[in-house]
Amino acid sequence: FRTGINNKGNIDKIVNCNVEANYYPIYLSGNARINSLIENTVTGHYMDGIYVDDESTIGEIVSGTYVSDGINPDYGQVAGFGLYISTNATVESISGGTFKGSKAAVANYGTIRCILGGTFEEKYTGNKYVPSTTFLYDGSIESIFGGTFFSYGDQNEIIDRRIDFNLADGYEFVKIADNYYEVQIIR
Repeated sequence: FRTGINNKGNIDKIVNCNVEANYYPIYLSGNARINSLIENTVTGHYMDGIYVDDESTIGEIVSGTYVSDGINPDYGQVAGFGLYISTNATVESISGGTFKGSKAAVANYGTIRCILGGTFEEKYTGNKYVPSTTFLYDGSIESIFGGTFFSYGDQNEIIDRRIDFNLADGYEFVKIADNYYEVQIIR
């Protein structure tokens, strides 16, 4: 299966779906919009779990599992991400869900308006990609109020230094377990 859901228009909600594809399980292009993703299990192999391309928008990711193992029977190992946001694309809110990829959990060239929650995991092990950060590339994250983030080092190794991001006022990364940090209110 090359692509699971190829959206070029508007979808209100995708709820409780299992979507698996070699390339793009969920792909948005043009000015496409998905208002809500809730409790889905999305698995990509060659590319990304969710690919938000062009000037597309996802309103909210509420819950579910969005992964790419980066293993393709024809091409071997490739860089895959649980969520990929291209330059002019936007994700308005992430309040939950688990994200994991073969290279990193999230590739962000575009804009994430708000992260309220979610779990952003370590990359799949056993592939050719060197561990770096959980969020890669040079997009922006306007505010982070919550979430659990894997780090290969300290809290400074969670998000690529090229990404413009802001922890919400009064919040900080707090280590909760080996290599895991949670965004919490400063006490």
